[in-house]
Amino acid sequence: MNKGIIILLVGVCFLGALAYARPQPDDNKDKQGGFSVDVQNERNEGTRVDARARHEVWRSDDGRSRAEVYGHWDRTYGGQNDGQRSHGYGGRFEHSWGR
Repeated sequence: MNKGIIILLVGVCFLGALAYARPQPDDNKDKQGGFSVDVQNERNEGTRVDARARHEVWRSDDGRSRAEVYGHWDRTYGGQNDGQRSHGYGGRFEHSWGR
């Protein structure tokens, strides 16, 4: 396995463990968000690394409206799909008329 891939995987695992070990303070429990990393290795297909994140950036005082941002990144290392990559990001606004 390529040395660069191993270093990348170890780094991603370290960041994931660090994020998991640091819980958010109680005053931020209403904010929704998350981060995930997925690594898959299939024969002749290469190793695919996929990272996704989303975070609520605003919520109204009554809790009926909110805005969030999200994004994703993935890349394949090795195999016949070596170098394939994609990324994207966006935002979302949501409002609930009745509760």
